[in-house]
Amino acid sequence: MSILPWWLEGHVEGITGWAIGVDGRHSGEPGPDSAGDATSLYDTLERAVLPTFYEHREAFIDMMRYTIALNGGFFTAQRMLQEYLAKAYDLQPHAGQPVAPRLTAAVAMSELEGAGR
Repeated sequence: MSILPWWLEGHVEGITGWAIGVDGRHSGEPGPDSAGDATSLYDTLERAVLPTFYEHREAFIDMMRYTIALNGGFFTAQRMLQEYLAKAYDLQPHAGQPVAPRLTAAVAMSELEGAGR
């Protein structure tokens, strides 16, 4: 379960999970514990998640498997690190060349320049 702006890429309602919030979106109220989101969370748990978990266990397990199959290849630590490096250090991966070795070289050059060498 999640609000959609955080999970839009991997969301297929009732197949990979359930959206919470007003129409599956964050209510817009300040803070993560807004009344609309909390109401939606408890309603979704009561009407969808818990009945599926307790009464339709195979469907719940299928949902977990489908979620991993759909999202597992995209939401990885490697992709997260590549995205972080690209945004934090303005390094874009080149075809077939990972960002990390270029970051190491960039940091080493920066340190050399800072040391006056």
